[in-house]
Amino acid sequence: HHDEALRAAKAAMLIDAAKGVEAQTRKLYEVCRLKKLPIFTFANKMDREGKEPLEIIDDVENTLGMKCYPVTWPIGMGDEFRGLYHRTRKQLFLYTKGEELPKIVDVTGYTDPKISELVGVSYGVDLGKKLIDDLELLELAIGDFDRDEFLAGHVSPMTFGSAKNNWGVDLFLDLFC
Repeated sequence: HHDEALRAAKAAMLIDAAKGVEAQTRKLYEVCRLKKLPIFTFANKMDREGKEPLEIIDDVENTLGMKCYPVTWPIGMGDEFRGLYHRTRKQLFLYTKGEELPKIVDVTGYTDPKISELVGVSYGVDLGKKLIDDLELLELAIGDFDRDEFLAGHVSPMTFGSAKNNWGVDLFLDLFC
């Protein structure tokens, strides 16, 4: 049983965006860290109210002693979830409730003014501007992806989405492959 859990753990961890890192996930991360196994992290349930993405990262980093490298970044959350920005592909994946396939838009980067037009405002917050603020902070804090650090189990590539709605899972699987 423990070996099966470990085999599964060699690949991916699912984090609940509302609850953060749960006890059983923490145990698996610890085993992976001891064995220096590379881990991918999927932050789930972005279509429900939960912690801010920066808080989720903080939670993972603090409880698991492992850095995160977000490859995608969520725009909005819960009922106001608008989709994901893909940091390496410079693409916007727009979410429409009830639709599995996102509308994909190429952008020049996270500061592209087109993003604000497409994602609009949520509860008085300009989501495009919030994306810029979040990612400027992130770029400073996180730096570039280091493959060796990943392979040594020190940094976890991270994506966001909703497994129940099969949304963002394909991006996670692409990254994983």
